[in-house]
Amino acid sequence: MMMRILYNSWLSAHTAPPVSGAQESPGPHHPHPDGTNGNEEPQRKPLCDTSDRRADICDMEGDVRVRASSSSIFFVTSSDRNFSELQESWRIKPHPRKGDHAALSRLTEMSVGYLSAYEEDVPKCDVKSSVPAIIFATGGYAGNFFHETTDLVVPLYITSHKFGGEVQFLISDMLPWWIAKYDLLLKKLSHYEIIDFNRDPLVRCYPRVIVGITFHKDMSIDPARSGGVTMFDFGQFIRSAYSLERETAIVLGEKQEKKPRLVIISRKRTRKFSNVDEISRMAEWQGFEPVIAEIKKNQSLGEFARVVNSCDAMLGVHGAGLTNLIFLPTNAVVIQVVPLGGLETYCWSDYGVPALEMKMRYLQYSISVTESSLVDSSLVERPHISSAETRGFRDTRKMGLEKTIVRNMSRIEARKLGLALMIGCCIVILTYFVSMSETTVDQQLSVAYRVGTAEVVEGKISLEKPERLRKGGHGNTAEEKVHHSNFSAISHMTAKEEKRESKKPKDEEILPPKREDERSQTMKPKVVEPICDFSNPRTEFCEMTGDVRIHGKSSSVVFVSPHQRSNEWKIVPYVRKQMGNVEKVSVRTASSPQGVPECTINRSVPAIVFALGGFTGNYYHDFTDVLLPLFLTARQFDGEVQFLITNIQVWWLHKYDPIMKRLTRYEFVDLDDSNQVLCHPYVMVGLRFHNDLTIQPARAPNGYSMIDFTAFLRSAYSLKKAHAISLREHPDRKPRLLLVARNGTRRFTNVPEIVQMAEGLNYEVVRADADFGDVAGFASVVNSCDVIMGVHGAGLTNLVFLPMNAVLIQIVPCCELEGMATHTFGFPSMAAGLNYLEYNISVEESTLLELYTREHPVFTDPQSLHKQGWFKMGKLYLVKQNVKLDVNRFRPFLLRAMDLLGR
Repeated sequence: MMMRILYNSWLSAHTAPPVSGAQESPGPHHPHPDGTNGNEEPQRKPLCDTSDRRADICDMEGDVRVRASSSSIFFVTSSDRNFSELQESWRIKPHPRKGDHAALSRLTEMSVGYLSAYEEDVPKCDVKSSVPAIIFATGGYAGNFFHETTDLVVPLYITSHKFGGEVQFLISDMLPWWIAKYDLLLKKLSHYEIIDFNRDPLVRCYPRVIVGITFHKDMSIDPARSGGVTMFDFGQFIRSAYSLERETAIVLGEKQEKKPRLVIISRKRTRKFSNVDEISRMAEWQGFEPVIAEIKKNQSLGEFARVVNSCDAMLGVHGAGLTNLIFLPTNAVVIQVVPLGGLETYCWSDYGVPALEMKMRYLQYSISVTESSLVDSSLVERPHISSAETRGFRDTRKMGLEKTIVRNMSRIEARKLGLALMIGCCIVILTYFVSMSETTVDQQLSVAYRVGTAEVVEGKISLEKPERLRKGGHGNTAEEKVHHSNFSAISHMTAKEEKRESKKPKDEEILPPKREDERSQTMKPKVVEPICDFSNPRTEFCEMTGDVRIHGKSSSVVFVSPHQRSNEWKIVPYVRKQMGNVEKVSVRTASSPQGVPECTINRSVPAIVFALGGFTGNYYHDFTDVLLPLFLTARQFDGEVQFLITNIQVWWLHKYDPIMKRLTRYEFVDLDDSNQVLCHPYVMVGLRFHNDLTIQPARAPNGYSMIDFTAFLRSAYSLKKAHAISLREHPDRKPRLLLVARNGTRRFTNVPEIVQMAEGLNYEVVRADADFGDVAGFASVVNSCDVIMGVHGAGLTNLVFLPMNAVLIQIVPCCELEGMATHTFGFPSMAAGLNYLEYNISVEESTLLELYTREHPVFTDPQSLHKQGWFKMGKLYLVKQNVKLDVNRFRPFLLRAMDLLGR
């Protein structure tokens, strides 16, 4: 009954009968056969675009008549058309979840088509309007704040903002509570009454009608498709619509005594904090003023928006509540807590990217098993919890979000989360030194730390407490401030290394061997428990300190300790532990030296046992599977470590000789060919691995980051250019654009046209295909450039040689490869301090259109092919496809790159 009263009161306020006026008036019918005035805009064929995987859009301009009673939209034409053209029509459900039966099953389907002005049954106009109309449906997943925002609010803003309020909304399947909830936004977008499409008996005529609303990505706006409008503009619109006072977050400085406010999003059901009071106390200790918030039943969205807008940082577990970040002021910090289940990519896409696009700072904290309520559940041992990569979203949601896997956060460890909050506070403080307007979305991932699931060792993140930082020194950017100590260390280390040459370790032949009691007395090893970690879905890693003996030909590592029980593990010393072509190494423990091979060579430096196998030889995998994990594992020793390699490949070591010589000053040991028993005081089997071409500083030794890795590479290859060109300082210079022209698959078919367009924009174009044999030579070419562009492929791995602040433009092939492309090169480039732009080609730019019709599932239902597995998907979309770049459509991306170089 109450809902009916609310509905009727809303109708009286919003859907009153039309009245005469300048903009909309019931008028007499005219004798002209098409019912239009002679001065109306010329008609054109309606544009119905059904190619987008998420939304169908029809855009008609001319004499357009809407007869809601039959769910029909007619484009009335008096021009000469053949019968087949007049019969052309489309069936549209105007909601951006196309293909989602659960979301659209109850929505009204509309018919869009031609109608000849000379037909007798042309509907006569009851109301004529001089402004355009947009027809769309609510429903779907309305009721979930995330989906209300990403499926309706953002697409409606994209579609209607250009009219400046001079547009009318016709809403089908209208939900009165939704209209009331978003009343302020709707009034900001349209100055006219809202028409309840399903209840409207009139025929309405408009000069232009758009059926459906434009969708780009979840919680995202593509400036190249929106006329330059961005999520930052959307944030400003939201703050204006709700009259939110704060445009920017607090700026902490020497004279600022006010505490930054932290809003803690409290969930009541799944994925809730079970120790929110403890978290609040910890946040207060870190220098925040905590605000525990959850929207109340009778609280309006505007009231809650004001609470959020009053804060400078937001903390919450992955869920719809984080959508409230749209109300935060610019420069605010968003900290997303990621539950178990390998959900990092989903979390990043849902809230990380939008936060950065709205010019906020973003931190991602992945909980450990001990922080989950599943700690006492047998489910936590199941392999599906460790990774979401092999599951679809529905399975992930079922197992990871809805069931008991992450139903409650058992005890978020305050010490570890405190590191994230400290970094968040530091980022707020650093805005005292850097204006957010001078940075971009794509420059910020290097400070978007993800506090990892491993135990965080005290002192690994060398950040001082907020009180000290308020009095700290100066820096040009937030990234430089955070990584200053790492850069200093790198410079110091590399300077020392240049003076050193590779040397052979001093071997100590043991003839005759010492008695065990004598050797144990002289060595006096510090015996600790071996750490063998099998929890990482990609790698296995063991480290041992004390009496460790390695016999190469038997591929065995023995750790002797009286504190150990006899045990044995088979380790794949490569970061793809599921691969069957990598020989396993036996790691076992022994409580006494009896039966254990005697040392034939004693060495005083640590050793790392790893394999060159798997995908070694592929340029991308060389870096993500070996070189980066090796840096992560070995760099902390400053060259004082020896590599014991199984499946050794001399050509590969020679190819990356400058890198290997910087990581170790000792000769390599071919473990498969060694019959010696090597004894080292500290041994690691396997390599540390965080994610593809990515380092998580909170889990890395010495807090290493991707910025440290790329600085290390520039030093190893003696690359001269540390920073890309600044067009602000050198406006007359041309930025160098490297066009990576692949010779095999996914190549550009119109390179000369691309070059001509780029040169017309004042770029100096360098055309090159990566010579994977001459790494040093090509690294020098890459480093000399300021922008690199290329189709998704191994050649883009060369981003690691670009100077800081350079721009990477990744061209993503058709169809629905965006997630893979962003994961492979987008995240790593941003973490490396580069600007990242992503261009998704249209179907018309794909050469697959030469092989398949436009209506083929290759284009209309890519997921049906993705579900057939990686190899079938790859054979089609990665092997058969080339790109004919639409230079006019791509042009704004090169202009955007130029703009980024000018900041």
